[in-house]
Amino acid sequence: MSETLSVDADGVMDVQMSYKSVKMVMDGPMGHMEFDSANPKPTDPNKPQEKMMTAMVSAMAGCKFPMTVKPTGETSNIRGIEDMLAKVKKTIPTGPGMEGVDKLLDKMFDEKKLGELSGNMMGAFPSEPIAVGDAWYDTQSINLMMPIAVSYTHLTLPTKRIV
Repeated sequence: MSETLSVDADGVMDVQMSYKSVKMVMDGPMGHMEFDSANPKPTDPNKPQEKMMTAMVSAMAGCKFPMTVKPTGETSNIRGIEDMLAKVKKTIPTGPGMEGVDKLLDKMFDEKKLGELSGNMMGAFPSEPIAVGDAWYDTQSINLMMPIAVSYTHLTLPTKRIV
């Protein structure tokens, strides 16, 4: 979700992005995993990686970060990443096999990667006109240390006009 904080004379916006909820479906060497912070399910006690991933994804929900967005959709000056990373890192268990996970997260969620991800979210408008209350969907491929397909649900919400 994003909220426009200000718009300058050139149409450059300061916006605040927030993760209202986070849902992730993953198939890989560890098997099928599915997480939804808005509808959490109990994790399998025999799968510690599932518990860790659920905690990490859930920690992202509610996180906010302001950024600058040009009329072209290009993003820059992303702030607040450190707060989100700190919240996610608190969920990482300690012990064997966990060494280096925090460094992996630093690489996955640096300003460049988050800018790429948020730029995809900001630039995905439908070709037809949109109105308050409309919804549209999009899927993008990104590379956060591995190829990931991200599906977005975009909603227009009532907002105050900034003059």
